Amino acid sequence: MKIRNVIQAISSVAYKEFIHIYRDWRILVLLLIFPPVFTVIFGHAFELTESSDVPALLKTPITRQRASVLSISSLRTEHSNGN
Repeated sequence: MKIRNVIQAISSVAYKEFIHIYRDWRILVLLLIFPPVFTVIFGHAFELTESSDVPALLKTPITRQRASVLSISSLRTEHSNGN
């Protein structure tokens, strides 16, 4: 198949789907209303779950060193932000 035929086939299917969405108002409502609603719901859900002081298994000296560097750097950024 040539690329022109592929593009024509995809565009005809897309056109057909847009016609169906335009004719059926329920689908149009679902496409316009649900994404912002779910964004607000899930955004609020993840905002409330603050994970801090979660115990972690630090077996090797390298991981302990990296964890201490990360905790020191986070303290520096909190201090510089005025928190």
